[in-house]
Amino acid sequence: MDALIDVSFFAAGLACFAAIGWPVCAAIPAEVRGRFWAAPVLGLALFGVVATLAYRGGVPLPYLPLVCLFFAAVACALPGVRRRAAPAADARAAAISAVAVVAVGLLVLSPKWIGGHQFAAFQGNHYDQATYIANASAFAKLSYGELARLSPANVLANTYNHFAGEQLGSRPAVGFVLAALRAPFFDTTFEAAYAYLALLQALTFFAAVFVLRAVFAVSPIPALLLSAALAAGTYLQLIFDINAWSQLAATPLVLVLTALVALAFGRTARAPLFFPLTAGGAGVCYVYPEIGPIAASAVAGAALGWLLIRDRRPWIEAMRVPALAGAAALVVCVPYWRGTLGSLLIQAQAIGRGSYPTEWFFYYYRFLFGRNEHAVDLVLNSAIPAQTALAAAMALPVDFALGALGLYFLSPEPGAGRAAGLLAACAAVIALIAACIGAGRALRAANPAGFAFVCGAVLALAVPASMLASGNLWPGGKGVLMAAPLLYFALISPLLVAMPRRRRILPLLLVCAHLAFAFERPVAAARPNGIHRSFPPYPSIMEKAAHDWDLPRHKSRLRACSAVALDIAHPVLDRVAQTFVVDLGLRWYSRRPLRSYFEQGTDLGRQPPIADADCVLTDGAAPPGEQRAHHRIGLRRGP
Repeated sequence: MDALIDVSFFAAGLACFAAIGWPVCAAIPAEVRGRFWAAPVLGLALFGVVATLAYRGGVPLPYLPLVCLFFAAVACALPGVRRRAAPAADARAAAISAVAVVAVGLLVLSPKWIGGHQFAAFQGNHYDQATYIANASAFAKLSYGELARLSPANVLANTYNHFAGEQLGSRPAVGFVLAALRAPFFDTTFEAAYAYLALLQALTFFAAVFVLRAVFAVSPIPALLLSAALAAGTYLQLIFDINAWSQLAATPLVLVLTALVALAFGRTARAPLFFPLTAGGAGVCYVYPEIGPIAASAVAGAALGWLLIRDRRPWIEAMRVPALAGAAALVVCVPYWRGTLGSLLIQAQAIGRGSYPTEWFFYYYRFLFGRNEHAVDLVLNSAIPAQTALAAAMALPVDFALGALGLYFLSPEPGAGRAAGLLAACAAVIALIAACIGAGRALRAANPAGFAFVCGAVLALAVPASMLASGNLWPGGKGVLMAAPLLYFALISPLLVAMPRRRRILPLLLVCAHLAFAFERPVAAARPNGIHRSFPPYPSIMEKAAHDWDLPRHKSRLRACSAVALDIAHPVLDRVAQTFVVDLGLRWYSRRPLRSYFEQGTDLGRQPPIADADCVLTDGAAPPGEQRAHHRIGLRRGP
């Protein structure tokens, strides 16, 4: 039953985004191959912008999908749009595409069905996961005005309304979208979270197919396979498993936006691209403004790539439409400046002050060091033997390259054979780079749009490179993972242009490695305690095993209670449990003091106890006599 609900939500969300984005994709010239693969991605962009502005204006979010679908239907019915939107009839290609979409959907959803909610609750970042869930729960129940100016009753209603009000200025769009889509399918936001993240992850598949078909003119079946390797492979899994909802949603938008700019310079009829470019740019700003510098670098790189090919005057003329679209996207940000570019400016100021701890980099982006066990010591200038430091320093570039390629798991392990493995890996990386340079030259002659896209992918690395060089490790590592999906197309470029077969071997092996990592995920989800990768350098919360995160299995028992008392010491589990009972509409109170940010933040006070509470939800041992007086639901798994 849970699997059916997940599939229904996934399919409905995908269909909703595709319907909203379809009229915008109709503006892309019909001769652009695979143009409608971008429809779900641009639909998410439009839905995120509209949901944010509608919530700001007081429109209840659950009504929003129907409103958006109504206007999308009206737009598709317009004669001009209907004429431009008619796709070419190819039953075989449509069937193959449908099978591929179903296969990718099942691949990203199946780990939850295998590992259950104990696996699906979170992997590498339980604080952000609980925050996103709590925000979406609050957005579904309270209006913008109620959250922005909380009453004393709403502050004490739970531990997260206060924080959700503060989050209205920090990329709230993904929470608005989930709050708008959840209600017909799931009882609680907690239950919807995994399926929603799987939907966002699958959008990268659609974006990648659009890039390969429209920009690189790849035939359908190879495009589907290469896109599946990206969407379900290492890069997107890492984003998924550090529970970075906004980054997961923005990744396909950056791919589509860069592709549209690469296409714009090569066409004579550029004006129609204004609308999809504006939608993509505004979507990036609303969904995840922090990725803006990466997106801007990629777009600038694509534009500069064309400058290397054509004369300055026609290039300046071609620049008008992307520039106007960029300006229009900035104008769209004005009504919600606080949560879009205003949020980006705050983040930039924090980076300038060095406010982000280095430890975050070592936890979330340790994969960039591969299995180099002394890399952290080198970065921190820790005291280690000179010979060990020299060996680690010599190995670090190779380990970093493997991490950036998404192949950290192929980094040679410490031991007698590590030196030989590093030499082989170094030779392979050099050969891959040489093949990519050759592919770039071939693309410049044969496919200028593809060459421009690759230039954008390479220039996107400039932002994280500058951060790492200046010692800002946390934003630098974050930027590498933001740019990595773009880099993927540069790395597989020898497969996208006519080249000798020997030059294609390493890029093909790279794709196979990402696919292997994708197919390993459902297997890994079956591991005990819901921790699918407990080995470094993959980010994992090992303490997860000590608690029962499968709250949905207690739903029937909770609904049978007159009222529920929460007595949960674990701050993240406590917050998730609060969202769960609130979404179920149960009467409840917490026996513990409320704080605005988990175990930290502002002291909000205590909730008044409910006299007839006959159930207790707890992660501790039962005090004497409580087992007889209450219906106790324990969430502790360990000793």
